[in-house]
Amino acid sequence: MLDDYLSPFPDGRFEAKPLAGSSSPGAGLDVQAIVSVGPAGYRINHYDLAAGEFGFTQIAPGSGPCFDAVAYGGDARSGGMVLACRNLLLSLEPDPIGFFRTRNGFGGFPQAVTAVVSGFRRRAGGPVVAVTDGMPGKIWRHPATGAFNDVPVELGSAGNGPRRIRCTPNSVCAVSNFDSDSLTVLTWDAQDAVAIVGTVAVGDGPVGIDIRPRTDGNVEVVSTGFNDNSYSITVLRQNGTTVSNRKTAVPAGCRAPGHAIWGVGPEIIVSCNGSDGIVVVPNP
Repeated sequence: MLDDYLSPFPDGRFEAKPLAGSSSPGAGLDVQAIVSVGPAGYRINHYDLAAGEFGFTQIAPGSGPCFDAVAYGGDARSGGMVLACRNLLLSLEPDPIGFFRTRNGFGGFPQAVTAVVSGFRRRAGGPVVAVTDGMPGKIWRHPATGAFNDVPVELGSAGNGPRRIRCTPNSVCAVSNFDSDSLTVLTWDAQDAVAIVGTVAVGDGPVGIDIRPRTDGNVEVVSTGFNDNSYSITVLRQNGTTVSNRKTAVPAGCRAPGHAIWGVGPEIIVSCNGSDGIVVVPNP
């Protein structure tokens, strides 16, 4: 079921994400890489600042399938990243010699959990809110301390076939539910209390989503409709309730949109999985 919603990249990747961090205090962003995840596992392509090109590559065969990779707080300059692979979470952080390494693996999920599909961590050392596959899927809060007896706590159900979780700082999270055509909305406060608020209908088959704060104090989520060639803009209050929700068709020629991200302004960048391209669309 998980392999059906999004074909991998030509070289076997589901997605690739940039990551930058510091090998030591005061070193600046001296550790930089592209992290790729896919059916076979994950790969870290390190960027050699002195040479001005990509160099040393770490490959972790057998760690996959890995379904998602997201930097701490959604910030590529945070210095850390959570990977969702098989039935556990992995954290990547810089080491003192200038490479990203797997710092911890966070497991402890029940045996019935066959796939952890996404996880979001605000900061190094903080808990992870994770999503596991299912009909319905489940949402968990993992303490992620690295202790051998760490046990994730089930918070409740997502929709059917969940794919991604993305969050804003000290505020709201959204989970895309591919088989339910919906978003599950959560709140996550500054004290790391997480609560499921409700569900919002979006396009048919949402996969990749992006979320950001607005200047009016609300937050907005962009999601894609993989099966109906659409994208949706959902505006939420800080308490997770809905302000507005609008679905729009992607431009002609963009088929099976899989992921959407906010640009630097009002524009939205959408990947067209079925037509091997990208489009830039407005925030209507």
